[in-house]
Amino acid sequence: MNKLSKSVSWPILTVGAIVTMVVSLSVHAVMLQGFHVPYPSGFPSSGWARLPDGILSAFGAIYLSAHLPESIRRRSFVLRCGLVFLMLATIRETFFRDPFMEFINLSNFTLYPFLDNVPNLLPLAVIAIGVESWTRRRHRFIANVVAAALLAAIAGLLVQPLADHAFAGVTAFTESREGHQRYGLPYDWHILVPAYLTFLEPVIAALVIGGAVRNNLPRKSLTRFGITAALIVALKGPVVAPFINIHYANTGPLTAFLSFAQFSFETMVLGVLAAATVQLAFRVD
Repeated sequence: MNKLSKSVSWPILTVGAIVTMVVSLSVHAVMLQGFHVPYPSGFPSSGWARLPDGILSAFGAIYLSAHLPESIRRRSFVLRCGLVFLMLATIRETFFRDPFMEFINLSNFTLYPFLDNVPNLLPLAVIAIGVESWTRRRHRFIANVVAAALLAAIAGLLVQPLADHAFAGVTAFTESREGHQRYGLPYDWHILVPAYLTFLEPVIAALVIGGAVRNNLPRKSLTRFGITAALIVALKGPVVAPFINIHYANTGPLTAFLSFAQFSFETMVLGVLAAATVQLAFRVD
């Protein structure tokens, strides 16, 4: 039996993953379909409005990288960048779930949504490279905050707009060939079933992140639980966007707040349940 098998209770991990998947996504599903809270509208895809959550995510990535096991920290720079990028992309559902959910709702069943998704992956790659360059040495808290702000600004204010502009022609080409949306609100099983199943992407990412950092967190169980949950929330978000959306949405303030907060509440539940699962399923060495 290998070291990983000795450190993990697989039945608890499996049950915890399923519960986390169902409960956390149901927060968003119930608010959207049961209480008819609309999707956010008018919120910019890049720019200053996205910066506060971008800083939180970048800081979370710095914290994550600095608290990875030493066996990973000793690996090559390229491998570490790839791991951080993969964790960022999966917990934010950018790697697979977002383009897949668009793919299954298109009348033409094309793979173009995965091509359209490339501009959203590039800023995460930049953050991963910047994080691993920065965490080669230990830095104080304030220095990490400044580095996170700089990385978020580069990724959100420079790389994302440039990537969107560079792919504008590609996006226009693909949109004309993707067909129309087959299903709309209220969604039935054609959307709900794959939505729940593919939500395993951020759930698995959250559990991997929590399991990876567990040995480098404080030994007190409650503190370790709180840091793990907060780290997951910071990496995935949104945290600040619901408040900023009040300025951009053409609805009342409460509706504007809730339209983004449905994803915030979903992430909070994900963070709490994933942290609890890690606490119960993983042994601290």
